[in-house]
Amino acid sequence: MDTTHATNVYGGVRGYWTPESGSYTSSEPSFGRVQLTAKKLTGYTSAANELLADAAISLEALLLRLFPAALAYFEDDAFINGVGAGQPVGIINADALVTVAKETGQAATTIVTENIDKMYSRMLPSSRGRAVWLAHPDALPQIVSMSRSVGTGGSAVMMNNMAGAAPAAIYGRPLILSEKCQTLGTAGDLFFVDFGYYVIGDRQSLSMAASPHVRFQNDETVWRFTQRVDGRPWLESALTPRNGSNTLSPFVNLATRS
Repeated sequence: MDTTHATNVYGGVRGYWTPESGSYTSSEPSFGRVQLTAKKLTGYTSAANELLADAAISLEALLLRLFPAALAYFEDDAFINGVGAGQPVGIINADALVTVAKETGQAATTIVTENIDKMYSRMLPSSRGRAVWLAHPDALPQIVSMSRSVGTGGSAVMMNNMAGAAPAAIYGRPLILSEKCQTLGTAGDLFFVDFGYYVIGDRQSLSMAASPHVRFQNDETVWRFTQRVDGRPWLESALTPRNGSNTLSPFVNLATRS
């Protein structure tokens, strides 16, 4: 359980400077346990047998495309926003989540350069090469219009003109826009995340079953889709660095600006 680097690393491992012929000093890591309990994600639908017979395309083939894509959508949403009761624990509810406060006097529903600077600084250093920015599409106008003050002037930091493509990275790390993030101005509209610290357990891959018997009296066929999966961040808390008081984490969030 790696929670602090004040005196050791990796949950208790420590190195000692030892003189020639000196005795070795023992240190041992402490281990935690992450428990994943399969949660059931389901889909269900029915269709008249006349529609099955008369449709110009294969209705079942269409359902086999739509429902897996839909369940994957809601699975991803849970990995971001899940509360853990009957569903995965999302990154927004991670015990290790670091939330960066808004700037003094910062206007509602804005994102400023200082927010980005401070979020980047709170990312676990070993995770910076893997982390990605995750933002709601409504946040993009704020991101592309950010500027940095320099003396009595200043300049844009993301775009100088609109001739090129919209920014796809911040500080060299990918920027991913997702409607699964929270609305602009709300905690969860912008994350900086290393998903390598998010554990997913697929207990049962997506399965489909169809039956003409359940609604036989209505002359309908039903389909059900089932997937059993769980996910959660595996760090139990943000990490206290060896020097300094600002905790570090692979899950960084921007506080509400309202």
